[in-house]
Amino acid sequence: MMSSGVVLAVGFQLSGGDSQTDALIWYSWLGGVIIGTMLGANSVLEEHCKAGPRNVVITGSTRGLGKALAREFLLSGDHVVIASRSPDSVLQTINELEENIQEGLSVAKKKQRETLLQAKVVGTSCDVCKPEDVKKLVNFAVGELGSIDIWINNAGTNKGFRPLVNFSDEDITQIVSTNLVGSLLCTREAMDVMQYQEKGGHVFNMDGAGSGGSSTPLTAVYGSTKCGLRQFQASLMKESRRSKVGVHTASPGMVLTDLLLR
Repeated sequence: MMSSGVVLAVGFQLSGGDSQTDALIWYSWLGGVIIGTMLGANSVLEEHCKAGPRNVVITGSTRGLGKALAREFLLSGDHVVIASRSPDSVLQTINELEENIQEGLSVAKKKQRETLLQAKVVGTSCDVCKPEDVKKLVNFAVGELGSIDIWINNAGTNKGFRPLVNFSDEDITQIVSTNLVGSLLCTREAMDVMQYQEKGGHVFNMDGAGSGGSSTPLTAVYGSTKCGLRQFQASLMKESRRSKVGVHTASPGMVLTDLLLR
């Protein structure tokens, strides 16, 4: 199975959350497999006792790392909601992922086949910059899957590499709205649902260049949003200390996707 992005460096880490983090050790291993080879995730998950299908929402999942994550969750028998701004892209991605599942079933042995038969992929369009769209995405996910176990804020944009003075008003607004405001809106809505679920849930925000406060010349706007997300994460960790909702940072390292090539 081919990845939708070529990997340049490996480094998928988890941070934050509460005592429930140990229950998600399988996800850390899954991330390592995705970033490393995009193969063999099922056997890794079996070794770490993944208990039944997880209900997963991934924003920005019609290409790049988001799409790769969706594929690997599905090949591990999970239920996945695909989301991006384009309805056509969502439909196309669902069809491709369903084909991936069928390809897996055609060669799977009995135990793996039982796992793949549990996989389910659905999707809807969503502009994470718009509060009403995010609320609709949450309602769609709960309506289709019954609950949300994992929410991954993967939607992001960069708008290329150039000095700040060459970024238009529209460029700056879209980068900040998608990367920072979108993550805030999605995290809020996901946590609002998860806090009432018996098992709670887990929200992941994607790290990126600049998240540690280092300089990001030629991508100053992008780096600023990622630095802001790090502060957001630190604040939420304290807010949710006694909550059933774990809030985490996913650090995939450098992955060659459309975002990096623009």
